Amino acid sequence: MTKGTLVNVLCGALATLALVGIASGQDFVNGGFETGDLTGWTSQGDVNLAPVLTTLWCGAPASTTNPVAGTYFGYQEDLDGYIYQTVAVDAGTHLTANFSWKDTYPGETAITLYNTAQPPTINDDFANGYADGAVYKRGRAWTNHTDWWNAEVDLTSEGYVTLVANPTGGPGVIGTMTLDECSLTVQPAPAAPQPRVTTVEVITNTASTFVENNNCQMTPRVVRAAGDVFALVIDDAAAPADEQLWQLVKRNGGRWDVVASGMQGYAWGGLWVSPDETLHVLAYPKDLYPDNRCRFTMWTGQWDNQTESITMTPQEVPDAPPPGHFCPRLIVGGDTSGHLAVSSTYDYAYGHVVHYYAIYDADTQTWTSTNSVERDSMYTYNWFFPHEDGDGVTYIAERSGFYWEYGYDTPPDHPDWDSKWGITPPHYGSCFNQQLLYGTDDLATTVPQVIRTETIEPTYPGEFVFNFSQEVYQDHLDRIFVISARVGGGWGTADPYAPPEEERFHFWMQVLSPDGTVLDDVQLPDPVNRYDWDTVDGYRMFQDATGQFWLLCGQNGGTLTPAGDDGLTFGEPIELDFGYDQLWWNVAIGNSRSGMGLSNTIDLTFAGLPYPYNWPGYNLSEEYLYAQIEIPEIGPGDCDRDGDVDNVDFGAMYGAFTGPGGTGGMYWSDGDFDLDGDVDNVDFGTLYGNYTGPLAGGMDLQVTPEPATLALLIMGSIGILKRTNR
Repeated sequence: MTKGTLVNVLCGALATLALVGIASGQDFVNGGFETGDLTGWTSQGDVNLAPVLTTLWCGAPASTTNPVAGTYFGYQEDLDGYIYQTVAVDAGTHLTANFSWKDTYPGETAITLYNTAQPPTINDDFANGYADGAVYKRGRAWTNHTDWWNAEVDLTSEGYVTLVANPTGGPGVIGTMTLDECSLTVQPAPAAPQPRVTTVEVITNTASTFVENNNCQMTPRVVRAAGDVFALVIDDAAAPADEQLWQLVKRNGGRWDVVASGMQGYAWGGLWVSPDETLHVLAYPKDLYPDNRCRFTMWTGQWDNQTESITMTPQEVPDAPPPGHFCPRLIVGGDTSGHLAVSSTYDYAYGHVVHYYAIYDADTQTWTSTNSVERDSMYTYNWFFPHEDGDGVTYIAERSGFYWEYGYDTPPDHPDWDSKWGITPPHYGSCFNQQLLYGTDDLATTVPQVIRTETIEPTYPGEFVFNFSQEVYQDHLDRIFVISARVGGGWGTADPYAPPEEERFHFWMQVLSPDGTVLDDVQLPDPVNRYDWDTVDGYRMFQDATGQFWLLCGQNGGTLTPAGDDGLTFGEPIELDFGYDQLWWNVAIGNSRSGMGLSNTIDLTFAGLPYPYNWPGYNLSEEYLYAQIEIPEIGPGDCDRDGDVDNVDFGAMYGAFTGPGGTGGMYWSDGDFDLDGDVDNVDFGTLYGNYTGPLAGGMDLQVTPEPATLALLIMGSIGILKRTNR
């Protein structure tokens, strides 16, 4: 059978399945009994009592009873008979059921409302409210039987809504049931759940939040392990630069406890978690070594839930050079497979550094490194990604330097960064205008080589380019997303921190393959506020549990922009509330480089930055904070993320089927639910196991295929697909 023939067979089968079931209903028929009979209702009970069951009274059978509205109401008396009505409503439809009732015998279930996926089974349990799917059941437990009891029940339809009225009595007592004004009202569907900030907590209010805890976009700082959240905080405590401390803090409710600490030394520390939930802290201490020189060191330890403690054991990273005269760069980037890539630098003269590279294998607890190599000191802002096999590494390097070093004229209106940083003699002007992609497949034998170079020549007036790679992210398909900030026209003269529109920052994203091929180069949506240097670090990227991309912008309280399965399909920004006007530039997100898998719970740390603020005092908050973002769950098998698993999802999966291994490049929306790059029988099994049929919105027919029929359809399709993919 060809694939085209199979398409026709499947389409016919799916069309047949779509006819299984009944037309959707909207309301009870004859809910007020104004027809004067039981039209729309079904009676069940002793046939000898049928005449009584079908008797409807005009006005009141007793002097104390009148209809709730209109002329008629339903009245019945019986020892075991009952009436009911079932309405088919599209599953997922939001309803309000209203009805008025009263009975004359206390303590028994007299009225039951069911919400079921299939029509109910009619038996005594059903009549007495004991069957599955009962969402409302009541019986009078008091002696006042003269007043109507008005019920209002909100529910989301499972497919069938059934109301059953059952007059009950006691020994020698004839029970009666009075029923009126039964209706179902379709309510507007609630808005789809949106991502939201669920937690904002202060980790510490004493840590330096400007220099010591920044550049977290390059080095991970927050992870999850043993069911808890851990973060790394650098505390300068007014110590010399080479004697600063790192603190490992653990979330404990709304409090953060320091559970381990050590000397940080030069450079920025990093935090990573391996698959066995071992925590790893990397830093440059000097107090551990006899010569009192800072050395590249990794501490490791596991949290013990019984003793509620952790012991971090230090180990010098082999063959790493000590830091030199200038501040070294310590870069850390891990994966979820137990590999950690690191780089450190030794600077022996201005402009000249020795780069050291290594990969740690958590399974064998061994390091692989290569000979260090001299490189330009301008390329020390790096983002590292170990290869899945643990042998190689890929990384992005950003060139950072001064205009004069590149032979460019410094723009006359460029802010005087050097005086703000206290650099003498002043060089007047930093420029980030070149990115390099490095890589090697075997770090043990070959140092990383340049794969791709991109340089943007700055001009003034015209387009002044500030091309700072503020975020680099690698997805589960090994694509590399590089987000940069650029500005045109200079900084303005009246207020260099609030330039006009044409001179503000804009954001661009390049998507690269590991071999350096540019897959896309797009401009990102502009954040609300793009006034100055401090807001250029506005974007962070992550994926949720389904592989969908999100762009977090830490400005004006925070926004989150959906970016689709490809990272390039942008939706409307969603406003978040972190309680701060801006997140500023040292936002660290727990993601794959931290050793964490894809999740719908997103952990991040940041420095609170009140607005407005001023250079050069920075006017920064002393608070270092933790926040948690929750992304709404999407059920397995739901390709189009519409809340159900139906024939539309099956069709998407069939059209994208690759078989095991496949061609790669598949997404959740194609049916790749295990995110391994293909759509195969495992993914078909996921869809089948979670099939619901269409649940909401715009459906004229309720699709309710028999499980056995659907199983034969899917398993037959899988068998054919397996044969056609051999």
